[in-house]
Amino acid sequence: MADVRTPGGETVLRAGPFANRNDGVITPVVDDFTAGSFTGSAGFELDFRLYQPADFVRNPRTRTRYPLVVTLHGGGEVADNNMTQLTSNRVAVTFAKPERQRRDPAFVLSPQIPLPRPMDGPDGTDWTDARVQAALIELIDTFVSEHSQVVDRDRLYLVGLSSGGRGIYSLLAKRPDVFAAALPTAGWGDPAVMEKITHIPIWADHSVDDPVVPYREGRFGKPGTWTLMNALETSGARVSRGEWANDLPKAQFEARSRALLRQARATRSHVLFTSYTAGTTPLNPHLAWAQTYENDVVIDWLFEQSR
Repeated sequence: MADVRTPGGETVLRAGPFANRNDGVITPVVDDFTAGSFTGSAGFELDFRLYQPADFVRNPRTRTRYPLVVTLHGGGEVADNNMTQLTSNRVAVTFAKPERQRRDPAFVLSPQIPLPRPMDGPDGTDWTDARVQAALIELIDTFVSEHSQVVDRDRLYLVGLSSGGRGIYSLLAKRPDVFAAALPTAGWGDPAVMEKITHIPIWADHSVDDPVVPYREGRFGKPGTWTLMNALETSGARVSRGEWANDLPKAQFEARSRALLRQARATRSHVLFTSYTAGTTPLNPHLAWAQTYENDVVIDWLFEQSR
């Protein structure tokens, strides 16, 4: 045992016979999210984390209006800790990191589905569970209403992965006039409702060899992203498609994304679909989001969208 001292030599904690343990962990960006909970009118409770732009925190009476990014986690983050929706992947923290907030200050709302998993029927995949979805819609509506002076209603964005992607397709179809754009990764959904969302800018991505949510077949009888993009196209949306490796260095990865975006703009397409070549998604082919939230081209595109 030894005394704990400051760099200047001042004693902070003297050595003694008992061990002192500090289980507090400083987690950059994650610690900037506040914790909260919301109970919908039907009594279902959703915990959430909220990031607030620094300028708003300093001056709540600001006349600036900020976008709102709503993140929908995957099935692996269903829990009662109000934390893993931030720490298990970068679906939320990428929008709150300082360099992104300097470019695009925004509110980031990250709800978490509680245990036991709310599953109602074979396709009750958490975010499409009637109780969860009703509470989620009320949470978003209430947040926007309570912050009506500072939230830009024309710039509400949905981002999510896996069952969060499934939730995006479902929620967009239920509220087709609310969201400005969406980023669904490795999702699945109902082709029959795609005709309701042909006007919404979407940049979807999925690994061709995904074994958890198959690229074409999807899950629980609801097709995957490839089939949904075809349904969007059949309904009148112009879809710009690209395929490349998911393990390219960041610069090359973003160059491919930039080329796809140029293609989309040239053809006046607001729906983009990136497929990742089999065998190139690190660790597990389902983890298609390995580079999605590190991709500045995609995130810049999202913040450019407005209703």
